Amino acid sequence: AGTPRRTVALWLLTLAFVATAGIAVFHVGVEQKWWEGTTACGGVRLEGLAPEEMEKAINEAPIVRCDVPAWTMFGISMAGYNILYALALAAFTFKGALRSKAA
Repeated sequence: AGTPRRTVALWLLTLAFVATAGIAVFHVGVEQKWWEGTTACGGVRLEGLAPEEMEKAINEAPIVRCDVPAWTMFGISMAGYNILYALALAAFTFKGALRSKAA
C-alpha cells in the first residue's frame, strides 16, 4: 500500500529523471554538432574583475570542450549513456508511482 508521500516522491523522481534525460539529449546534440552549446560551456566568468584578475583567470582557466565527448565506450559518449540510464530510471519510478497510486 503506497502512502501519498511515497506516491508524490515517485512522481517527482520520474520528472527529475525525465529532465535529466532531456539535458543529456541536449548534450549529445552538442557533441554531435547538431546544435551549439550554451555560452557558459567551458567559459570563465569575468564580471567584476580587475584587468589583471581577468588576465590571470583567462590564462589559468582549464580548457573544457563541451562539443567533444570526455570519453566513449562502444561509440556512445557519457552523455549518451546518461540518456539510457535516466530513461530507464524514469520508467522504473513511473511504474512505481502508478503502482503506489493504485494501492
